[in-house]
Amino acid sequence: MVRIESNIPKYLKIIRNQKTRDFPLASKRAFAKMQTLLDKACFELRQTDFNFPKICVSPSKQIVLDQNKNDARKVLDYIINLFNGLPNWAHPLTQMNLMPPTTAVSVVTAFLTALFNPDICSPELAGEQIAQAEGRIVKFLSNLVGYDPQKAFGFFTYGGSLAIQYGILLGLEKASPGRFRHGQKEETKILCSEAAHFSIQYAAGILGLGSNSVIAVKTKEDGSMDLKDLDLKAREILRRGKKIACVVGTLGTTDNFALDDLRGIFYLRNKWRAEFSLNYPISIHADAAIGWAWSFFKNYDFSTNPLQFPPETLQALKKILTRIKHLEKADTVSLNPHKYGYVPIPASFILFKQEDDALSSLRRGIKEAPQLGKATMGRNTGSYTIETTRSPIGVLTTLANFLSLGTEGYQAILGRVVEMGLLLRQKLKQIKGVEVFNEHGLGGGTTFCFTCPAWTLEEQNLINETILDRLSFQSAPVNLSLTRIGEKTTIKSLIITPFLESEDIDKLVSSIRAVAVDMNLS
Repeated sequence: MVRIESNIPKYLKIIRNQKTRDFPLASKRAFAKMQTLLDKACFELRQTDFNFPKICVSPSKQIVLDQNKNDARKVLDYIINLFNGLPNWAHPLTQMNLMPPTTAVSVVTAFLTALFNPDICSPELAGEQIAQAEGRIVKFLSNLVGYDPQKAFGFFTYGGSLAIQYGILLGLEKASPGRFRHGQKEETKILCSEAAHFSIQYAAGILGLGSNSVIAVKTKEDGSMDLKDLDLKAREILRRGKKIACVVGTLGTTDNFALDDLRGIFYLRNKWRAEFSLNYPISIHADAAIGWAWSFFKNYDFSTNPLQFPPETLQALKKILTRIKHLEKADTVSLNPHKYGYVPIPASFILFKQEDDALSSLRRGIKEAPQLGKATMGRNTGSYTIETTRSPIGVLTTLANFLSLGTEGYQAILGRVVEMGLLLRQKLKQIKGVEVFNEHGLGGGTTFCFTCPAWTLEEQNLINETILDRLSFQSAPVNLSLTRIGEKTTIKSLIITPFLESEDIDKLVSSIRAVAVDMNLS
């Protein structure tokens, strides 16, 4: 019996049309259409001139957002136009944030992940091979930071801020066993440096401690935590009978790439426990969202220097490694491949040194989460994560880049970042009236400002804001950004693209000089 098409309800006609038009895994015709759309998108972007710090694509007409459907090509034209004016992260004069240019292999991997749309919270929804990929990456990263891969545990999450929350959460559970189930009952503190990431205070608020429970420790001239002040503040807390759940050490501050001394923190933590007879371990969390990548140098032969880095760069890399190599002293480490791993956002990981009783107490079982089914069994990461639906995009793009670039590839990129950061700071110091806050810095981050004894603080801040604005309107535009150091507004350069030449640094410095002359500052 042949069905009469006219008798089919309208909604079914729409669905059948969508199957062959909109859902590439539902029909070969839709898959072919997706290929056409990808070709079109790539063709449109090929018209872009990537020699500029900002992306410029052909404008398209606006589409009214209403209940009517639109042709896919028209929609794509509109979507492409939304990227107009975005910073080109690969451009050498785009130094406004730690947003990396992404590799082709990671972009294609992200596309495939979006196409198949697995949920890595459960092997049932992601497949065994993708679920195992997360474990494979965790083992690789654990080995990289110095953990025992057989004892360590960890998982992908959507950002470094959430990874920090996990680290603090574990510290809270160690300080007050059962806290996760029964709530916070004791006044507990967290210690970190004044230069640490603001997400630590935010995490304390979210976790019920209150942001005021975070005690800021002074920093030294190089931006790292002052261990004498840490010792003083910790002792004062413990003498008052309060608990310390966690000390957060920062391995690569956002603006200046300052590196805290984890070995020194580890020594003090053990000393406090013995002297105050603590019946709980104070946890150490390493916020290595930025600095983790320099762990690729842990086996680099500095004596033969096979990649032939310049002497100044080699010395800086050695100094970085003296701090990074102690990541294994931390109980937990957070790291972001979506920064110096050169993969698309999001790609962050939290690593736990070992799966102990405190971590196990955070685990969901089938009784607590019946909807998750097999995700709650064994060591499945879905038993622990705040998210109960997780895309493996960060896992697979990180895996793709690790396999594609290799250790030597990362060493070359990161060495270049260090080299260009050193050169920029050296050149900036030669400009009259410029104060470089981290003139002895080691990484790609540089903070500076114009100063003059005759200016008030308010005048100085306004002048530096104006300088930044004018830099973006130069004939050779420069993308930098602002930050605050104490009460001072400063300009920051964050080098993450490795595609810089010394000539690009000269262009940047020349632009800054030109603006200063135009404003009668030098």
